[in-house]
Parts: sequence; C-alpha cells; structure tokens
Amino acid sequence: MKTLLRTSLLAVVALALLAPAVAQNTAGYFTSWTINLSAPDGGTAQGTAQYITFIAPARPEPLPGMGYIRFIVQCDYVSLPTATPLDVFVDPGKTPKSPYGKFVGRMHVENGSASLLLAAGKAPAITKGTTVTILTPERAVVMSGTF
Repeated sequence: MKTLLRTSLLAVVALALLAPAVAQNTAGYFTSWTINLSAPDGGTAQGTAQYITFIAPARPEPLPGMGYIRFIVQCDYVSLPTATPLDVFVDPGKTPKSPYGKFVGRMHVENGSASLLLAAGKAPAITKGTTVTILTPERAVVMSGTF
C-alpha cells in the first residue's frame, strides 16, 4: 500500500513538473513555457526557447502597461564563427517559399552562443505544437524544437 501511495504521489509530482506553469490569482494570469532546442544531426549545439506571458485581471481595471509577453531563444555550443547571423522562425511552414514558418528575428553568434529576446508587439503567439527553428543564412538548420 505504501509503495502504491508513493508511486501515485511521484506520478502527480512528475505531471505537475511537466505541465506548463499557468497560475490565476487576483493579480492576473501568468504562463511560462520552456522547450529544449537540439541540433538535427546530434551535434553539440543546444538551446532553449521560452514563452512567458502575464495578463492583468479584467477587474479591477488594470493599470495601463500591466501585462507582458516575452519570447526568448538561447543557443549554446554553436560551432559557427563569431558574428554569424542566425534566423529564428516559428510555426511549421505552409508553403515551399516559407518551409520553416514565420521569420521572427535575427541573432548573432558570439563565442559560440546567441540569444534573442522579443517583447510586446514583436513576440510571436505561441501555442502547443508551435515549432521553433534556428537557421544559418544558407538555410541550414542549426537547431529546432516544438512547444
């Protein structure tokens, strides 16, 4: 019985850790999703993409500027020269002209790392199933992942 109880408790804790963090209280709604990005060839490049939102409650009336959206991409152990531009795309492509989805920003490699922060009107809308793809200027995939 104790083993069953411990296993059940472990399963509940594991599910809580795997689920995206979404909380509602009188202060509003907060969401934070993070995914791992990996190289397609099993290389050493790795990274993360994070989508964070805060929406102020409808009542009482929120103050102007309350709430935010952030989209953050971080790449590490990238074996490309410093100053190499990397393009960030989200969503699966729907046409041959845009096979990687929508271009959302460009970051540059510096000492094997690159990062991008998009906020407010520039942050893309992220939902379950949204893909993130990082490409070189030659359109070689550096890493990718799915929310």
